[in-house]
Amino acid sequence: MKAELKIADILLNITGNCSEDIVRSMDKYMVPTDSHVRDDMINIDIQITDRIDAIELEQVYGVRNYIEESGLYGDRYISQDRDGRESYATLLYSKDFKHVTCMIKDVETEGGSSLASRIKVAIGECFLNCLPAFGGVTFHSSAIRYNDQALLFAAPSGTGKSTHTGLWKKVYGNVAYINDDTPIIRRKNGVLYAWGAPWAGTSGINNNIAAPVKAIVYLKRAAENSVRALTGRDRILRGLCSVRGQSFPPQRKKQAELLSDIMSEIPVYELCCNISEEAVRLVHSVLF
Repeated sequence: MKAELKIADILLNITGNCSEDIVRSMDKYMVPTDSHVRDDMINIDIQITDRIDAIELEQVYGVRNYIEESGLYGDRYISQDRDGRESYATLLYSKDFKHVTCMIKDVETEGGSSLASRIKVAIGECFLNCLPAFGGVTFHSSAIRYNDQALLFAAPSGTGKSTHTGLWKKVYGNVAYINDDTPIIRRKNGVLYAWGAPWAGTSGINNNIAAPVKAIVYLKRAAENSVRALTGRDRILRGLCSVRGQSFPPQRKKQAELLSDIMSEIPVYELCCNISEEAVRLVHSVLF
């Protein structure tokens, strides 16, 4: 199998022995395959196997949920879902993050996740772990395109950011979702853009579109509606809570640099609101 996806202007060259149907589930982002090597390309080789031996890492950078282990072995960065001496999935990254070998055990997990869904998640893990090396970060928010500009509404899960962006569509009409959970921020021609991606949390709402970022707005539930601009340390702290954590040291460093640029260049606001049409009109009056 060979397929190419283009996400945030980065090509994912996917090869291996998984079904094409899995990649076709992300068909909004598919492009014709091309043999030319380009700088902004991540090569992902999928290997489905009956057994994956866990790797004894030379350095361990972190362990999450007692199973997701990341570290270094030789000239490869590695993340693995380790279960004793075996792994359910092992991802091996080249030092420049342009090549990933993605090994997945052919078994349903204890939680009942199908092999197909695990492969799609693994492709997302490969891409998102490589992303900082290509000048991009994911930003936990609901991102919409309005007047050819991107607005990112950020908040903890359950606060109402998706409801708020839905109200923009109701009030102003000329609104398209970019990504309802994890849009990508990446620079193009010197401008920071928000990009769609096929991984979009539980809602799954996403489109293969992009727009220059107009503003980032943090939502906070309140009885009365008000808006204030965030400055200095407050902006950085909010930003740190909004980006995906990176396991590998060079990616952590690169992401910190990218986040600093984002939070210094893009206007950032806090909207205290009751998730109403009035709140939408208030923040609209401030931004436009």
